[in-house]
Amino acid sequence: MATVSMSWSLPTINNSSPSHLRRPNRLHSVMTSASLKKEISGVGVRVTEGQGNLPKVVLSSPHGSGGAPHCFPQFGPGPIQQHGFARNMNWSVVDSDDVEGNPVVTLELKDGPYSRSMWDFSFQAIYKAAVTGASVRGLRGCKTLNKDPDPKNPLVGKEERDVVTFPGFVDCVYLEAPDELLLDNGLGDKISIKNSNWTDAVLWNPYLQMEACYKDFVCVENAKIEKVQVDPEQSWTATQLLSLV
Repeated sequence: MATVSMSWSLPTINNSSPSHLRRPNRLHSVMTSASLKKEISGVGVRVTEGQGNLPKVVLSSPHGSGGAPHCFPQFGPGPIQQHGFARNMNWSVVDSDDVEGNPVVTLELKDGPYSRSMWDFSFQAIYKAAVTGASVRGLRGCKTLNKDPDPKNPLVGKEERDVVTFPGFVDCVYLEAPDELLLDNGLGDKISIKNSNWTDAVLWNPYLQMEACYKDFVCVENAKIEKVQVDPEQSWTATQLLSLV
């Protein structure tokens, strides 16, 4: 998931400015998101995965409207073109970083001859895009059996993270897991996974088997690793409840 946010500040225009351009200082912010499971193309913006797994954001477009809402320095009709000119200009990459395992890229737009031909003011707009993926909460403190790299000889450990992510191949058993986990699917949905009588959990994705699609698929399973013996005329029941929160 690419979460894209943008903010800018408009310049102060004094009373000597033409009345049709006069407006107060204000701060605008917009946000859009796109899944990076494949290249996302839209009129006015293209978000894809670029070099070094950083999000590649192309903001220039010959089209008139659509895409990420880069409505700057105006939204509706006015003295300049509808929705402004920012969506038609090339932006510069000014920074890239890794924040808690999530790649982040920062882009900048400044005034130039093209913008000043319509809007004769200096400005700076910053656009930041971060790639985030699926994550699971609720497993901190659990004993783990990590089946990577050798599924036949899992590594014993303890989960120290509050938020478990899927940066690559994951195949791990969590013993004595809580009766509720929270899955963030990376697309804006949070899913509660409640259970009764399942004592353990398993997190995995199909990276080794289907490398091309591991970014599109993660599995959070309730499990019972220890043997359950059911005698004749007896029963054993376990439940799982999935709900959006």
